[in-house]
Amino acid sequence: EAAARVGRTPRQLVLNFLTRSASVFTIPKAANPDHVRENSEGCGWELPVDDARLIDRAFPAPSQQAPLGML
Repeated sequence: EAAARVGRTPRQLVLNFLTRSASVFTIPKAANPDHVRENSEGCGWELPVDDARLIDRAFPAPSQQAPLGML
């Protein structure tokens, strides 16, 4: 729903959400050129605060240091 509201794919929304902090980066899998293009559009735009809060509530950060699972 959040991706549709901002006119992006779910993958683009997640990449944008994960990289909103300058100290975080992702290495997304890209199985073909179409995936590379789609991934590249996950940056350069701002995720609305309300949508970021919804994602934070749905997928809360761990309360202690722990390895994060792969999506």
